[in-house]
Amino acid sequence: MIKILTDSASDLPEKIIKRYKIDVLPFVINLNGREYRDGIDINSKDIFQAIREGKEVFTSQVPQNILYQRLETYASQGFDCLYIGFSSKLSGTYQTARMIAKEVDEKFPEVNVATVDSLAGSLAQGMIVERAAIMKENGASLHNIIQKIQQQTKKVEHIFSIDDLKHLYRGGRIRLSSAWLGSVLKIKPVLHVTDGKIEPLEKQRGNKRLLRRIVDIVDERGDNLSHQTIGIAHADDENKALQLRNMLMERLNCKQFVINQIGCVLSAHLGVGGVGVFFNA
Repeated sequence: MIKILTDSASDLPEKIIKRYKIDVLPFVINLNGREYRDGIDINSKDIFQAIREGKEVFTSQVPQNILYQRLETYASQGFDCLYIGFSSKLSGTYQTARMIAKEVDEKFPEVNVATVDSLAGSLAQGMIVERAAIMKENGASLHNIIQKIQQQTKKVEHIFSIDDLKHLYRGGRIRLSSAWLGSVLKIKPVLHVTDGKIEPLEKQRGNKRLLRRIVDIVDERGDNLSHQTIGIAHADDENKALQLRNMLMERLNCKQFVINQIGCVLSAHLGVGGVGVFFNA
């Protein structure tokens, strides 16, 4: 028996979580001096509203006691465990989980407790988790699941844009001049993830040009796109997500999509507005 675990940065739709019985461990959201469990006590709509009201929202790691309790519980029930975590370059949760997994693995030698660094976030991470869950359901061994998804972490692409760079600037990810230009001149940054880190790619002016360019990049980087499931996540802008889906269908013959709103973790760091697409190179 194998149990697949991840964290709430994966932005998986509830129907996929329930379908494959994936255990999603919550990050902690700090708002107005109170702590909330991501996706349990608070949702991204609450975060977007707080940001619009000018409130600061902070996040912290999945608590160590939660990681330990979940892994220990499953291991004691005879489950092999696989935790697939948010990029270690963007959060310390994965490194904490790896240490705890090693401790639980030593306590229960009859089972295997393993971790994989997705080097990803949002639906890029979520699609890696879903693939692991599908493989588990189809009878794959833990070793084979780990081998396949480690390969996928090297192929998954994130191409996204946000409406205001100040939240990324606050986290120390861009220079002040870039944040000012993005806010004042309405330049839309195109960002991607390389080796688990968010990096600027280029700039576009206006939503139409932005979406066309995102589709161009998907075309340039994607492999066999018409047979992939494409992830699209948005920051309280479902219309833009649907526009992007339609363009991908028309131009690149993409057929299968998972569309979801980003969760609390990324909402706090990216702010309101924006859209991203996730696929395999």
